[in-house]
Amino acid sequence: MSTRRRVLPIAFATFAMVVPTCTPPGPGQTPTPPAPPSEQGVDANEEVAADRLVPALLTQDRIAMVAAARRSGTDFVYSVYSDLDRDGVVTKVEFRRTPKADGTYDYPRTAPTGDADPGQDPLDRTDPKALAAREDEVAVQNGAAFLPLSATTFPYACERIAAAFDHPGAGDLLLVHSPAGTDGHYTGNHGNLDVTQSRSPLILSGAGIRPADGTPTGSYGALARLVDVAPTAAKAIGIRTMQGKRLDGSAGTTYLARQDGRVLSEVLDGTTAQQVVIIVSDGMSHTRLRQLIERGQLPNIAQLVARGGFFEYGAIGNFPSNTYPGHNVIGTGCYSGHHGLLDNDWVDRKQRVVTDPYHEKIGTSDYIRSDVETLFDAATRTFGKWDGALGGAYTVSVFDPCARGAELQVLELSAAGGFPVPEGECPVVAPAGLSPYLTAGVALNQFSTMLVQRQFLEAGSKHPAPKVTILNLPLTDMLGHELGPHHAMADPAYVVTD
Repeated sequence: MSTRRRVLPIAFATFAMVVPTCTPPGPGQTPTPPAPPSEQGVDANEEVAADRLVPALLTQDRIAMVAAARRSGTDFVYSVYSDLDRDGVVTKVEFRRTPKADGTYDYPRTAPTGDADPGQDPLDRTDPKALAAREDEVAVQNGAAFLPLSATTFPYACERIAAAFDHPGAGDLLLVHSPAGTDGHYTGNHGNLDVTQSRSPLILSGAGIRPADGTPTGSYGALARLVDVAPTAAKAIGIRTMQGKRLDGSAGTTYLARQDGRVLSEVLDGTTAQQVVIIVSDGMSHTRLRQLIERGQLPNIAQLVARGGFFEYGAIGNFPSNTYPGHNVIGTGCYSGHHGLLDNDWVDRKQRVVTDPYHEKIGTSDYIRSDVETLFDAATRTFGKWDGALGGAYTVSVFDPCARGAELQVLELSAAGGFPVPEGECPVVAPAGLSPYLTAGVALNQFSTMLVQRQFLEAGSKHPAPKVTILNLPLTDMLGHELGPHHAMADPAYVVTD
């Protein structure tokens, strides 16, 4: 497989919790059944419950912020509550969104009320460049186990909160974890609006990409988000533009039917690549990856950087972006509130059931909205559907939750040309000391990579070279959950992934 034709984002999907609420009974009252489900956000019947619940939530160390949406005309007014200095005084900020001519939004907001101390307004702390190096994280950590809330920022907070509430399955409230937050099931977890957990490492490399400086540590200073990956990849391989929907829902020229992100044109060289390969290493730390590249411990990834560049400030992810919504953000170019697969699970208000794509696995592509395109769909629209031989766009999704439209969908157990099995032995080369669970992660990385290699080796005989490939490598995510992202075994896991 030629790395010259590869576009390689290595992504750290993030997590946030979506929590529905109801009014608890007062003293001496008999609990009553829940009221019929309403739309997302807080309505008039839920105000009393929200007023009682928000301050209580903010006393928990693992909660950094609580966001709410209240219907106002055809849109919402959004409220963000926080107590960043933990002094018991809640800060409240409200914002709206107003469409701009380019299909994006402005987010005018009110002055904060409550705690007037400096630094307590989270919407004033949105720098996406903060804490972009490991030494910066260590310095502000100052020997503590976790980053203090006072040191972090929340990039694109308004945009990401508002997009999440666009989904009818969004909660009445959205909870944002602190850097120390966890759901109790894992040693480590990923997710929230905090810059260190929102930031994904991003590398672009190969044909169509302008090299940063031709060295293994070359970097781009451009700001990026994960919603920008699919539009950039689409332009790089010559996907045909169309009249699609932009971030604000208005019509405009786009590369995908629904496109929230932009093309990172400042890193493209104007030529067209023949194929794109997107490799996602879920749970990978931007700062650790950067540090290991600079130390020379990841020679293969360093070669990719030399043929393109490492985004100095990474790419900011979706909210909420557990694995299933986050991977589909990369593959569709729109936030999970718009592509339809909101979270790993959420409450379907109409059916009054919990929708659970994370555990369903097969058939989860059905949650992607019909007016949204994946890169696989867009490739088929532009280059034609694969004809079973050497014509049309042959596309591949290997162990990735974004699969709709691909001819080979490993997680969905769908293979138009027959399910491939790698030939020969596949010895598992795992670092000493890994648990059986993490050794299985090493095996999955190796097996998945072999599946992709076979697709390219068979190109020209059984099918064309894959026009779009998305490969998911799960080891870094598995390690982060079981041991924590900065455990002593993290470096060996990154070396194995390289």
